[in-house]
Amino acid sequence: MEIILYDRFYNWEIMAGSYLVKNSNWSQAFLQGKFSFNLKGLADYEYRLPESFHGSDNGALHAYLAEWILPKNNVELPVCLRLYNNSKGFSDLFLYEACIRNALGNNTTFGKIKILPKGRGWVRDNWITNSKWCEELDFMIHNWKTQQLRTYFIVPLPLSAKSTSEWYNPIAGHLELRLCRPGNKSWRYDPNLIATREEIDGRLQEFSRDVDIERQRFSLQLKHYSGNLSK
Repeated sequence: MEIILYDRFYNWEIMAGSYLVKNSNWSQAFLQGKFSFNLKGLADYEYRLPESFHGSDNGALHAYLAEWILPKNNVELPVCLRLYNNSKGFSDLFLYEACIRNALGNNTTFGKIKILPKGRGWVRDNWITNSKWCEELDFMIHNWKTQQLRTYFIVPLPLSAKSTSEWYNPIAGHLELRLCRPGNKSWRYDPNLIATREEIDGRLQEFSRDVDIERQRFSLQLKHYSGNLSK
């Protein structure tokens, strides 16, 4: 396998923020377009972004993967790209991404590209479990921005968050950056934000079911859109 991506947990999006790449000629071609069957590389897609609500790298990755994987005569891709070009907000963007995922099908392996299914990736959004995490399950956390850092006032914290952006610091107390070195033990985790494996698993499974229901709704909307185009 040359490139490993993963399915973002909170929807059906293929995550663009983190991926694994083998240092090979093939992977360099995928990223930089050294030889790519008349396609420029993923790195050049910023110059091809439509004048719409395009979702930056996330939107670009879906279009590029579809161009790379699907046959030239695929009839679904033009419909998806039309959605992409006319997108006006997140709802349109997610519909476009659902269109691409439907066109790609349920496979997780596409030649030298693998897309890990939901729950198998190495990163997840923190807000899904309200900043709670588990040492046995979690490796990396996504979507921590300094301006969205908050302080909690309720203990115990519920697993369901009211915000999709706010987060709580997993480190208890002040962090001495000057002491950060291999083997450093001068900091500790906030015990109020550590959950059991069962608690996190249960919340993620519940969330996954909700995403499946939402994706079905978007798929029905996509059929309606495609039907109108064919009239």
